[in-house]
Amino acid sequence: APAGKIQRMSMFVYLSPRGAEETLNQVQSYTHNDTYKPLQGFITLAGHMHSALTVHEHTPKPRAATFKKVFKGMNVQAFQLAEFHGDGHPGEPGTVRLNQLKGMFDLCRKYSDSEFLLLPSEEANAYFPGHTVLLFPKPVYLTLMPIKGAPFSEDLKPYGTVYHPQNAADLSRLLKQEAGLGWASHPRIKASE
Repeated sequence: APAGKIQRMSMFVYLSPRGAEETLNQVQSYTHNDTYKPLQGFITLAGHMHSALTVHEHTPKPRAATFKKVFKGMNVQAFQLAEFHGDGHPGEPGTVRLNQLKGMFDLCRKYSDSEFLLLPSEEANAYFPGHTVLLFPKPVYLTLMPIKGAPFSEDLKPYGTVYHPQNAADLSRLLKQEAGLGWASHPRIKASE
């Protein structure tokens, strides 16, 4: 859109009398061949794809190496995950959940390097209405369901501090305390109350 103008493009249609392959090649000329164009002084960030990298890491078909190769090939320098959304055990209050968080943190360390940063994050959908993503600047262990009698935080080996928010106020407190970010996953589209 021209400077100072708003562009709304809810749908793009490209009509062509050519065959499918040639038409797709023409469309890719509008998308830098389906890659992000690097901008000097900026980092290219992508995110919010439910790739389930963590739960597949120790299976016969792990996905993370291929995932990294594909996104690096698209000039993505950092990717913010949205794990445990339809996979994993986000509502489990014990070691299954905590071990999956540890697995996500380990996976991000393993596949991050000086050219590609994999950011641990999850679409938690807990306590705040609608779908919500949580992102912290360091590994943070938390449960996502009320646990009767649980303290706000406790030291649990081998994880360290584990938080047990019981409601939206506790989750807000946790985000502030750990300098985290929380946001509506897809505002004004779906599941954003």
